[in-house]
Amino acid sequence: MDRIAHTPARPRAALVGVALALCLASAAEAVTLRYAAPDGCPAPAALRAAVSEALGGVDPPGTLVVEVAADRRSARIGLLGSDGRMLGRRTVTSPVADCAALVRAAGLIGGLALAPLAAPAPDPESIVTAPASPPAAPPSPIAWGGAVGLGVALALQPGAALALDGGLRVSRGAWAGVFGIALAGAPAWADGEAGGGRVRSGRLVGALRACGARWGLEACLGALAGVEAHQGAAFARDRRSAGPWLAGSLRVEWRVFGRWGPRVEIVAPVGRVTLTVDGEPAWTTPAVGGALGLGAVF
Repeated sequence: MDRIAHTPARPRAALVGVALALCLASAAEAVTLRYAAPDGCPAPAALRAAVSEALGGVDPPGTLVVEVAADRRSARIGLLGSDGRMLGRRTVTSPVADCAALVRAAGLIGGLALAPLAAPAPDPESIVTAPASPPAAPPSPIAWGGAVGLGVALALQPGAALALDGGLRVSRGAWAGVFGIALAGAPAWADGEAGGGRVRSGRLVGALRACGARWGLEACLGALAGVEAHQGAAFARDRRSAGPWLAGSLRVEWRVFGRWGPRVEIVAPVGRVTLTVDGEPAWTTPAVGGALGLGAVF
């Protein structure tokens, strides 16, 4: 090819769009470098140096086609795939005959087009894969079961009374609801001393409790409603009284043996009952009572 001397001039600034078009066209396939220009234009090494400069000093991975016209006012830039098929082309023009400027511009555009192919592959050992998030746990199913308890009731009368309760238990995860009944003083009707005679007392109530469990402990808030009865014996005039009984409670159960364990309950009745003998107060139920015993679930 002829080599002709020339005066440097700048190509048109509309080369950014060319670079983008070539980049999109060539990113998928490796290319090689081909260069054709008349005498007086820079050697092929200058084009390769311009491309390498655009790539940050990295040699281009293959073949970019650059053809400078004989009048040194335009250059055609093309990209060929490995099968020889033209992937993209663009023409760069200069207002004056300036082959060196055209070659440099072509090299910069070619470098931008080759950048995606020249980027080194990441080191597999340097890639940190974030651990996959564990799948969300499915919601806990609703479980149906039962609950029973046996112990002694305090503050029903001057002595302790036998206490028995049982009911239906509905649970989901750490939360549960218990619907049941509770007996105190039955069926034996525990006796207590009062004013020289004897008093038998008993209580039959329904209970609704809301419970939550943590660390093997279950705490339940309850609402109790039912009937409380007292029967005098060995008095000059024995009398019997019965009336409604309402209370709130807090029960804590420690299932140290798996499904069963000790329990304690604090009961706060809405009203208080006073037992009288011959018109004189003999005993008044306390404002706060309770129960001790064992409870189990199944």
